[in-house]
Amino acid sequence: MTTSSLEQVTQAIIESDMRHDPSSLFTAIPEEIIWTHAVTILDDPESNYLLGPTLLQGIGDAFLLLSNRSAACTIILHALQFSRESFIYQQAQHIVLQYAKTWEKQIARRFFDTFEEVYQEVKDGGDQFLARLALEGTVLLPIFREDRALLYRAISLLLDDFPPPPDDPSNSADLPVKAIQLLGQCYDYCPHEPAIVTKVRECRSCINYFVAAEASFVLGIISLYEAFQASSESACIEALERAVQQFQSAISSEEGRSDAELFATITKCYVLFLQSAPAMPITNTIRHAQHLLTERLLLFGNGEQSKTAEVEFQLVQLLLQLERWATTLADITQWPDLKLSLQILADAYAAIRKIEASSHFIEIVEEKTQHMVMLPYVSGKFLHIQEVIAKLTRILSDNDWREQAAPPEREFCELLLRTIQDVSSPKERAATDLEKLRLAAEQINPTLAASIAAFQQSGKTRSEEVVEFAWHYLNHRQTSFMEFPISEGPAKEICAHLLTELKEKLRWDPSTKKWWYLSYAVRLTVFYLIRLYRITPGEATPTDVSFLFAEGLKKLTGKGIHAVEEDLENHFYSTMYIADALGTIRRQPLSIAPGKPDLCFTFNGDILFPIEVKREHHNISRQHISHKYVAQAQSYAAALHGISFLFILDLTPKPLGTPLRNVVDCCFIEHRPAALATQKDYVIVVVFPANRPRPSDHSWS
Repeated sequence: MTTSSLEQVTQAIIESDMRHDPSSLFTAIPEEIIWTHAVTILDDPESNYLLGPTLLQGIGDAFLLLSNRSAACTIILHALQFSRESFIYQQAQHIVLQYAKTWEKQIARRFFDTFEEVYQEVKDGGDQFLARLALEGTVLLPIFREDRALLYRAISLLLDDFPPPPDDPSNSADLPVKAIQLLGQCYDYCPHEPAIVTKVRECRSCINYFVAAEASFVLGIISLYEAFQASSESACIEALERAVQQFQSAISSEEGRSDAELFATITKCYVLFLQSAPAMPITNTIRHAQHLLTERLLLFGNGEQSKTAEVEFQLVQLLLQLERWATTLADITQWPDLKLSLQILADAYAAIRKIEASSHFIEIVEEKTQHMVMLPYVSGKFLHIQEVIAKLTRILSDNDWREQAAPPEREFCELLLRTIQDVSSPKERAATDLEKLRLAAEQINPTLAASIAAFQQSGKTRSEEVVEFAWHYLNHRQTSFMEFPISEGPAKEICAHLLTELKEKLRWDPSTKKWWYLSYAVRLTVFYLIRLYRITPGEATPTDVSFLFAEGLKKLTGKGIHAVEEDLENHFYSTMYIADALGTIRRQPLSIAPGKPDLCFTFNGDILFPIEVKREHHNISRQHISHKYVAQAQSYAAALHGISFLFILDLTPKPLGTPLRNVVDCCFIEHRPAALATQKDYVIVVVFPANRPRPSDHSWS
């Protein structure tokens, strides 16, 4: 019986591998039989290298569905402790890191101890690939778990048991290079740990090219942090220039360092901006960075929507924003002190660091890098002021905002900007300015005025109070934005109707962040709809809008009925990536129901609002949309907070002489009854008129 069941498990592993679905092993064989023979399979020297990796991959893929996870943990731990077959160890390490936050504290510590023991056992003269996996597991497990105590143990291991670099200058030195990379990741979470910097600088002088190159790259990262901590403009520029030099050193020491070249190029953009360089050098630098990114994107093959490619696309969006700022600088006259937001550099840093991670952990790293940015570590007064000026000038130079904002709100922001720009004024003047701000705030938000009064009583110097208040105001502006009334017009009418109906249907507490974020997402979407409704063919930013217009019209290249969902999806993504200041917009997020939504508003606290995008050629009636499209979007809503968005690209015929329907009629809320449901889920439907002529085309003779 034992032999028979072992053969049964063995055959099931082989078949699951042939189907490229290792998790199917657990639907073919009862769990208890698999656990009975798993150790035997992993320890068999004749076949473990063939069966072991598939067995472990199946455990990892099916882990959350297993009924006996304790047995699975025992098998994983056995593989880490006793297997020296590289691919078995790799699969076991992957499971540990993939479910880093799932483990109970005790089992996580056992995994950590095992990684550490294996690394120390094999680092000197043993299997270097195995040593790399063990060292990576030791460092990434506490990072992914956000376990500070274990992280400091990992840092101590890196510093005390650092693998000696080879004497041969051309040796690839895989293990020491991995150790330096991990030191860099530790620095991301402990940027005030001087021992890390000392060790990296020590490695910079190594005669091995690869070790020296990696050390130069990490020193470039350290210099970027130093730039964010600078107390003056000159110190900031000096640190940025030092970062460029260190990235360039990594490039010269090792071929193919596109990560270093990207950092060098983006950092150079900031040096040029801070030095108020002419637009041409800035634009040329941005073009070079775009060229580098294009080359990297091509390496991922045929534009597949992989997580790594998505991260690269985020970088492209960041660079597009840099270019828009470069052109805006030349046009703005009312706000001549417009500065490039340092958040872009922080976001670029986080995005590139995601790419460096193993593709197995890209989703975990993506979550971690939401916090792994430089701005939380800003301590220098200079950069506080620069960031505040950048944000305020961005707000004030936004024509849409200026049209929508009430006069007291505009006056308050203008006064705040002038005060910040003159923050070095004498103490008596600064105190007067802060009191002016408090009086101005009373007209728009009593809570805001109370915050200023609290700052007045803080005991700090008046100039510090002004800067800190501005920082506080901008970082918490979302609350006032949510409550800020939209001016007269279709935006107000649509938002008022949608939000009133949503309040009645969802019955959410209006004081919760969930409601704030939904209100914000609705406002962003409504403004976007109105913009596309009014847009002309020549307004092609951030991406081309030919997908909105009919084919065959004079002096117009429209896509007509050949427009596809991806046209609307790409345009909305590009627009929201720049506009959404409170969260992010994601493409093809992790599966949240059977299938994946096309896009998703993503806010802090795991608050997600999925967006499904469809096109319709024949019938745009509300009944037809509800019958044909709402169920899918509502399924996504049911898996989250009970609300989702459905975008319809309306490609129905629009004959000349027939006007478009009113934009107010393009938004409504739908619900389809679900079997045995005790709760109702809703879909916000937004119809985007496409395949349309221009208004002037109706007057053709």
